[in-house]
Amino acid sequence: MNKSVDLCYNPKSKKLWKYEIEDENFAAGCFGKIILAKDPNSNKQVVIKKIPKDYESSTEVVKEIEAGKKLKHKNISKFQEHFANRDFDYLVFDRVQGSDLFSLIEKRKFTPFTDSETRKIFKQILKAVRYAHKHDIVHRDIKLENILMDSQKKITLIDFGLCDIVKRGTQSERFCGSIDYVAPEVLLKKSYDGFTADCFSLGVVLYTLLFAEFPFVSKERVQALKAGLESPKPIFSETKIKKWNVSPLAKDLICKMLRTKPEGRITLEEVKNHPWLKKKTITLW
Repeated sequence: MNKSVDLCYNPKSKKLWKYEIEDENFAAGCFGKIILAKDPNSNKQVVIKKIPKDYESSTEVVKEIEAGKKLKHKNISKFQEHFANRDFDYLVFDRVQGSDLFSLIEKRKFTPFTDSETRKIFKQILKAVRYAHKHDIVHRDIKLENILMDSQKKITLIDFGLCDIVKRGTQSERFCGSIDYVAPEVLLKKSYDGFTADCFSLGVVLYTLLFAEFPFVSKERVQALKAGLESPKPIFSETKIKKWNVSPLAKDLICKMLRTKPEGRITLEEVKNHPWLKKKTITLW
């Protein structure tokens, strides 16, 4: 339900429309800040994205609202509603407990997850992205910071603020995403297939979970592409493969997801059926 509210924020009662504010500066987002609040009707915590109204953000807000209404999946953050005043849009989501994967790797002092742990995490991420794609929604900002994991190891994909809603075979135009994760065709600032671009970003996530570092030196990759050279291949140190016990099947999958040319890149359906993901995961947690 969309609502236009003349006076959203009441500083005396610390209320934002019907929501009781618990932390006005809970986190920062791409276009605005994230507020932690409580819904008095359900007594549950919510997070509210506060986005300044301007020409640049207006289209993205509409897409994020549409995506939020369409996507009902256990591994995707649940959209509640949207309200607004003259200056800001407010998007309300269920609060997801847990930490983002980048913070978790930091807490582990950059010790990667094991092959078995990573498979369990990655399967959930893949389910969320495949579900979004089936609803014609490409995320366009898949990264560790946008993937949360709770104490029960449940994964939640968040922040569809840069998403696009397109049919298969339709190109996306906007350059967006995080430079360490985006596909080469996005860096070239040409029209691109958002579905295959998401697959590349997922490949970066998979590599980072297994090695606790990025597969490319971003500066070198950007310079090579600008010079018309081929994008560097992912770095695979044999020393680190042995140290972290990364399986040959995992390496094979990553290489297929990180192919420079999108037409040669593995599809998400092929990722789902790859032998590495078919291996049985022994729960050690």
